[in-house]
Amino acid sequence: MKKRTLSLLIIVAFTSSILFISLNSCKKLDIEKITKILTDSVSIIDNIATVYGTIIDVSDMDHRDYGFCWSSSANPTINDQIKSFGSTSENGFLNFEFSDLQLNTSYFVCAYIYEGSELIYGDVVEFIITPTGIIVTSKAIIVTSASTANAKGTIEGVGSITIEDFGHCWSTNSNPTINDDKTSLGTLTSDTVDYISSLTGLSPFTKYYIRAYAKVDANNVIYGDTVTINISELTVTTDLVEITGSSTVNAVCIIGSIGVSPVINHGHCWSTSPTPTILDSHTALGAVTTPGADTSHLTGLDTNVTYYIRAFAETGSSVKYANEKTFIISPFTVSSDTVYLTSTSQADALGVLTIGSYGVSNYGHCWSTISPPTIADSKTSLGPTSQSGPYTSNLFNLLPNTIYYVRAFAKEGNTVKYGTVLILKKNYWEQMTNFGGIGRRDAVGFSIGLKGYIGTGIGSGNFLSDFWEYDKNINAWTQKASYSGLTFGAVGFSIWTKGYVGTGLSSLSLKKDFWEYDNVSNTWTAKANYGGDSISSGVGFSIGNKGYIGTGYDGISALKDFWEYDPIGNTWTQKADFGGSPRSDAVGFSIGTKGYIGMGADGPTSYNDFWEYDPGTNSWSQKANYSGSGRIGLACFAIANKGFVGLGYENSYHDDFWEYDPASNTWQQIADFAPTLLPINLRPRWKATGFSIDNDGYVGTGIGNSVNNNDFWKYIPVN
Repeated sequence: MKKRTLSLLIIVAFTSSILFISLNSCKKLDIEKITKILTDSVSIIDNIATVYGTIIDVSDMDHRDYGFCWSSSANPTINDQIKSFGSTSENGFLNFEFSDLQLNTSYFVCAYIYEGSELIYGDVVEFIITPTGIIVTSKAIIVTSASTANAKGTIEGVGSITIEDFGHCWSTNSNPTINDDKTSLGTLTSDTVDYISSLTGLSPFTKYYIRAYAKVDANNVIYGDTVTINISELTVTTDLVEITGSSTVNAVCIIGSIGVSPVINHGHCWSTSPTPTILDSHTALGAVTTPGADTSHLTGLDTNVTYYIRAFAETGSSVKYANEKTFIISPFTVSSDTVYLTSTSQADALGVLTIGSYGVSNYGHCWSTISPPTIADSKTSLGPTSQSGPYTSNLFNLLPNTIYYVRAFAKEGNTVKYGTVLILKKNYWEQMTNFGGIGRRDAVGFSIGLKGYIGTGIGSGNFLSDFWEYDKNINAWTQKASYSGLTFGAVGFSIWTKGYVGTGLSSLSLKKDFWEYDNVSNTWTAKANYGGDSISSGVGFSIGNKGYIGTGYDGISALKDFWEYDPIGNTWTQKADFGGSPRSDAVGFSIGTKGYIGMGADGPTSYNDFWEYDPGTNSWSQKANYSGSGRIGLACFAIANKGFVGLGYENSYHDDFWEYDPASNTWQQIADFAPTLLPINLRPRWKATGFSIDNDGYVGTGIGNSVNNNDFWKYIPVN
């Protein structure tokens, strides 16, 4: 190898004129690049070696050839084996995958490149390929005649190595090699499972030692374990014992070699005591003249009993018994876990199946409106299985207003087992007496005691002020004193025994007036104006003895300020701004000591975020996003420590409804609004009004498909 160095020769002439020129003139000096070539590394993967190199600082000289050279001797040159890549004029990387290398041999390789007439070499890298990971397994030997046998073997982990030869070798001495008798099955380039060698020229009454082998090369032969046969010996094996039912078993008997005397009968014998014989229960599969496998079918067995079983082969003079095995038939069991709704007409039912010792032909869940359900009713069929564990069935075509009884089942043969009966009461909407006024949207709603109230809004193109009371005990509406002005998009809530309504949009302008309703005297009383700007489409709710209003639209932009009303002092106090972005047409309600606001929009941007307000700390915290799409004009109510939100508009009207659980901070979809009970074009809507009375939630009015509605609905929870 050659190393290049760069020398700069400066010639100085000792004449004054030349010295003067050298001292008083400048000339650009070009530094010539020196080409370098590196032998980076050699990687060996799956017994394949690949060399890598790098060319750097290519000069302007001619580089007519570059590549790699290698040898089994140190310091290889291009006079040894080479890989040429031709000419080049650029820096770059090169690599080459070797072939036809010998295993367990040291090789030396380096990169090279011509620079003009000069040959430059990189550093020398040494490497060795050693075969790894090849596993040879000697398997069963089956005697096929008095002088022949079939031997099985498996070779794994071949990778990219070429096996020169493989097969079996045998001898009457232990640890036979390929120098003894052998089969030669040729080259092998991939794994092989259960290959078969035909052994010939065997002598009866002789014990043979046999090994599978794989010859990698002359110096590398890999052997499997030694197995033996004796052609003179009758061999019988108790093989697979498979439980097939609650009282049945299949057992496999293998006759490995016939021996000298003919086999007049063979089969299996079994007992509840160890070491069964043909005097106990047994099968009789008859005479056999060639080695092979046969199956006995055991019947009339009991569950949860330990049985002992052996294969046997009977000659004229003796009975040869095989190895002993045991088995227990364990019965299958099935249990019901839980059932819950996943949509308006479907539910998931969970069960647990324990297979025991054998599979089942079918399993799933059955359900009916009559208890207990059976597989003659509606059911899922999850098919045969031999796997234990939990499973899920999808119950379908469920109807509203219906209680379903559900239980898990499993079937095998004529035996059907059931789990406990579960009850699924499907949540649904029940239509009540229509709202007493005309159809409308953007109305306010609240409840006082056992009465609910809806009023104001816009309908038939007119701003409205009429106000109505709903009595849940008689399912009837009564008109009450009208609100103070024609208004829509106002806010309403109740504190103690009074209702409160304020803000909104009149035919003239945005409003901030605020009024108290006394349902005993059926009168309205003006209160302190709302503390914020005049707005419409805000959000309001009450917590304890305080009321709250926030967000909304002031005619220019969406807002996020938030205010607390004290009815005792008739005062407004500004609180921490709403935690999300400014918005209008959001939705709000309270549960216990917390308030909630979410969804809404600011111009074209719709939101689905959801926030909780804590009046004790005057702070907001973000909660799980609404699981429906971001939208405006939703309806809501709160019952049983949960919030219920749905309907609304975003590109289209919606009829989905969702339940919020503050304890788990999760949303779960419930029945769509008025499913199947209204024409589909009348169910989706926005700007409906909701409130709760005791543990009942109510939603009504709203607009959808250009229709202002006056229908009114009560939500029936799951439980």
